[in-house]
Amino acid sequence: MVSNLNFRVKSVGTSCPIDWHKNGTACYLIRHEKRTWFQARDFCQSNGSDLVSFHSIAEVDTLPKNQLKEEPYWTGLNEIDHKGTFKWSDGTPLDYTNWNFYEPNHWNNFEHCVELGHFTHRKWNDGNCYISQSFICKLSVTDKCGNGNWYLHNGSCYLFNPPDDTKLSWTAARQLCLRKGADLISIGSDNEFSFVLSQAFQLSTSVKWIGLNDFALIGKYKWLDGTVSKNLTWDYSEPNNDQHYCVYFGRLGNIYDADCATMNGYICEKVL
Repeated sequence: MVSNLNFRVKSVGTSCPIDWHKNGTACYLIRHEKRTWFQARDFCQSNGSDLVSFHSIAEVDTLPKNQLKEEPYWTGLNEIDHKGTFKWSDGTPLDYTNWNFYEPNHWNNFEHCVELGHFTHRKWNDGNCYISQSFICKLSVTDKCGNGNWYLHNGSCYLFNPPDDTKLSWTAARQLCLRKGADLISIGSDNEFSFVLSQAFQLSTSVKWIGLNDFALIGKYKWLDGTVSKNLTWDYSEPNNDQHYCVYFGRLGNIYDADCATMNGYICEKVL
């Protein structure tokens, strides 16, 4: 099982993972490992974001200057699909530009991706998409998950039981999730497991109810969305009771069957 603690959230109420910079309705991640434009975009998308788009000089100015080096950074602006027509990779409108002098120049017809230049100038330059350099990811959080303690990750919103550490039975926890337009979580990938493990116990150490259960057929555990669990590991000697139909998520990432009336924390998931 993969564990990646880069997903940890800084504090209650933010929707930005650790190391991301929050500004208004977006989070920004500055990365200094060198990647081509395509590799950089793949990295951003693997974290539920995209290469950065800018829509005002004020937005550029909010980037943390102490994290920016005197080097270029890939942005999402490109003309890969239609030469001469620049578009942001995240699909947002091109409503602001800040080209450097004589740019874009499409040098030798090799330059189709756009970089944010030396930070003190903040000017844009078209560059060769296959050059490896630093880059910036942007994650939009505009009203996707609502207010409060919801966190966005890869197309889903997650609610880890509130800071007051309310404990509920499995049924009551599910009813609470449903009232919020969500359900108890179904974990479908190693990436999602890593996010949940790193996040679930930041605010509360209580074990958490999840959607896995064997109500339909004893011993055949399925998620509430009907899929079979392939990404979690039972703790030693688990499952251990035919009358334990519900499953909770432990602090080390293992899972346990339990009496559904037991009072535990919970994790809600709302798929966008």
